[in-house]
Amino acid sequence: SPLAMETIPNASLAAEGAAVPFRLEGLPKGLPIFLSAVFDEDGSGLQSGPTSGDLVVSPGAPSVTLTSPAPVSADVLLDYAVP
Repeated sequence: SPLAMETIPNASLAAEGAAVPFRLEGLPKGLPIFLSAVFDEDGSGLQSGPTSGDLVVSPGAPSVTLTSPAPVSADVLLDYAVP
């Protein structure tokens, strides 16, 4: 199960190079945190996982290691469309 999750309603990735800022709080320090994301294209929700057309992060998700309470920036690329 995820350590943290943020739902961003009405996010749009329609424009080329679109970005959606996110913030996750309460994550443990000193451990690698693997980042993943799903763009729920059809609005079906994610109770059973991504469905056809949803954009997801390819395997090998990026990670960050938090060493202080300072904010950390990370890019998560949605580079795979679920068939």
